[in-house]
Amino acid sequence: MSEPSQPAPTAQLLVDAATRLMRDLGPVGVTFRSVAEVAQVSVATVQHHFGSKEQLLLLLQEIALSDDAERLRGLAEALPMTAPAEVEAVHAMVRSLVADACGANAGRTRARLSALMAATRDSAARPAARRWLSLHHRFFARLLDGVAPSPRSAARYLVELMIGVEVVSLGCRQRSLVPLLNDELLHYAVEAALGRNTPVCPDAFRANVTVLLQRRAERHAKPAGDKSADVRREILNATAVVLARGGLGELTHRAVAKQAGISASLASYHFRGIDGLLHAAYRHIHDGFARVAMPARGPAMGPFQAVLAAMLGTRHGGVPAVLGSLEALVASAYDERLADMAWQTRLMRGVYYLHAADAKEFPLGNADFFAHMLSIWALGLSLVSHAGWSERRFEACLRSRFDAVEPLFANAKP
Repeated sequence: MSEPSQPAPTAQLLVDAATRLMRDLGPVGVTFRSVAEVAQVSVATVQHHFGSKEQLLLLLQEIALSDDAERLRGLAEALPMTAPAEVEAVHAMVRSLVADACGANAGRTRARLSALMAATRDSAARPAARRWLSLHHRFFARLLDGVAPSPRSAARYLVELMIGVEVVSLGCRQRSLVPLLNDELLHYAVEAALGRNTPVCPDAFRANVTVLLQRRAERHAKPAGDKSADVRREILNATAVVLARGGLGELTHRAVAKQAGISASLASYHFRGIDGLLHAAYRHIHDGFARVAMPARGPAMGPFQAVLAAMLGTRHGGVPAVLGSLEALVASAYDERLADMAWQTRLMRGVYYLHAADAKEFPLGNADFFAHMLSIWALGLSLVSHAGWSERRFEACLRSRFDAVEPLFANAKP
């Protein structure tokens, strides 16, 4: 008869409880009280072990990144790679990692994305983020050695693209089309990393995006009272600022009202729930991106220049607006009420900028799919760049990455 298992030390018990909360609810759901309830201890016990919520979250972020890094180390050991790898092996590796991240291990992926998001604002969290990125860059550079024209650049591009796919897929992973759409996107992305092939707009992508563009045109055509529209716009501007500066944890009706200079009751009147406010703010942020990427005057920009201009030319409260956009998408991975926003995002990235809001027809082609891939890659790039580097280095990092990645598409442009 086996001996009864010994109870886990209190500290480890608390860490395990907090880790589960982080995976299921995100940083907003991790409080001393929630950890105490899951671990069945007193709040004072949690406070004794961690001191502050900030210290607890920093520990959880480091755990999330180290756990994911350990998984990749195990994969590298279990699947020893020889150079050059078979092209199909590269495709299979990328597809399987994303499928696992958005499926069986979605909780771990949510925690890891939250940890990267935290590193965009907290320099104390950046060393763990940089270690995680470095390991993934080395893994893929080794996998691509001998089959990609520039293995190191292609490795960074693939890591960034895969993170972007995770960000736009986790919130809508229950949609049956998501795995199919991801496979189409990842196939093209790997082919581009290998310096070959051209984008072909998949039928499922074309059909679903057309429906969303039609809905957007219908919303745009509906008249709205000027005064009401002005107030909503001020609320959404304020929401974008709060998100960009402080993240989802700071987003309340009171904080938005203070930023907008209105009463909290007025903010609540226009947006009763935080989920609806977040969804509307996300659309508002991307309207701003579209105005930069598609200027009313001047020559049209190429896809790389348009995406880069949108990322660098749109700010809220002095902070890049893309951070507010990322906050909304990471939140959708935890909150089922944001599934519709996540689904629209998964399909509309990039395409949004190529079609006027009041257009009557929406002929979609290979250029749309190419812009879609670029935009999702840029989303992942923005997250890892902010997570790894300070704000003053962000623009230089972004520009250098665009310069490095564009040659990968020399033979793959639409």
